[in-house]
Amino acid sequence: MTGLRPLTQALLADVAPLGRIVEKPIPSGAVRFIIDFGRAATERVYSFPGPGGRPVPFYTREQAQRALDLIGLRVRDGASLKAVLASLRGTVAPVDRIERHIARWLEVWEGRVASGQRSENSLREYRRYAAPDGHFSYWGGKDVRAINRGHLEDYIVWLAARGLKAKSIANVCGAFKAMLAWMVERGDLEEQEVPRFPKITVPEYAPRIISMEELELILDQIPWERRGVFLVCAYEGVRISEARAFGLDDWDGKELNIAKAVGRRIDSPVRANKTHSAVRRPPTVPEATGVWLNWRATDATAAARLRGEALFPNPSAENPTKRWSISAFVREWGRACKAAGVAYVPIGQATRHSSLTAMARAGVSERIMRAHSRHRDSRSLDRYARLAAAPPGALVRVLRPPRPSRDPAE
Repeated sequence: MTGLRPLTQALLADVAPLGRIVEKPIPSGAVRFIIDFGRAATERVYSFPGPGGRPVPFYTREQAQRALDLIGLRVRDGASLKAVLASLRGTVAPVDRIERHIARWLEVWEGRVASGQRSENSLREYRRYAAPDGHFSYWGGKDVRAINRGHLEDYIVWLAARGLKAKSIANVCGAFKAMLAWMVERGDLEEQEVPRFPKITVPEYAPRIISMEELELILDQIPWERRGVFLVCAYEGVRISEARAFGLDDWDGKELNIAKAVGRRIDSPVRANKTHSAVRRPPTVPEATGVWLNWRATDATAAARLRGEALFPNPSAENPTKRWSISAFVREWGRACKAAGVAYVPIGQATRHSSLTAMARAGVSERIMRAHSRHRDSRSLDRYARLAAAPPGALVRVLRPPRPSRDPAE
């Protein structure tokens, strides 16, 4: 209570301590002081309003103690703790503004993408969120240390008012949560300063699937020289982004190197795949994928290798690598579906999803399925187990097995 008038000191003698003062080292090696009101209040005070409302850190323990004493006095007079703390914050210092930390987080992401550690597609989404009118604009000018559960709930309402559905809201909140977690890892934010995010219920995704017989009918309608990219998606557990990224050097005559992926644009750089996994393995279906790969290896010219042609090329593509564009990929698949007389199902669902569902239906173990699909989380395979429900009539045969016929007169 140093520096306070005797009357004020007398009043404070009756005020129970609301918080405690803790030391916090800063990168320069100096120490700042913080008023911590504990887990119940989930509040901390890092500064007091200086001239013009600009926050001034507590450079000494005495400064922090003086502020704590005055807070206690105002609470004793009937003010709520949150209201008192809000009045102390004043204007948000630039160093604590959320947009500043988002910008720095994106810079780190750019470095990780450049080194192949992260996906360019994710970075593109985060940049879109951080645009002046993006989904992170809600946080403009706000104090990163003052976020509470109520702010997060209001944020979800704000996102919904912008027309976002549950899945998109979950993605945006997940990105914002990742940014805060990055700040905690760096030591810029205390773990207890990050509030628990509200749970967002996302409707379960149920992809459409086709039978393996229908898949084979569709593949048969694709010309041989164009068929390879569809075979590898259908039988090798490969994602579309991975199928389009394969180069001629990813097949050595025995094993396929599954490690890379490419963005939606033709000129997107080849990066690490979604799960950052690298696997070399022989074709799962050698009589289909293996035969086509051996034909391609024999057919590829030295000039094609020198140009860096794709392992699974689109012969009519005009780009030097003959890489499939997404639009050409979808058109070819749609044409084949129509020619086979099979209702159109998006290619990712008709190939990778349908094949994994067929495996689950055949009783293939989770361990083998996960090795084939390269899912990081085994829970992702639960979807295929649900899709692989028993065919119509099977449960009836189990629950109501045939019984010997009886004479109705008995």
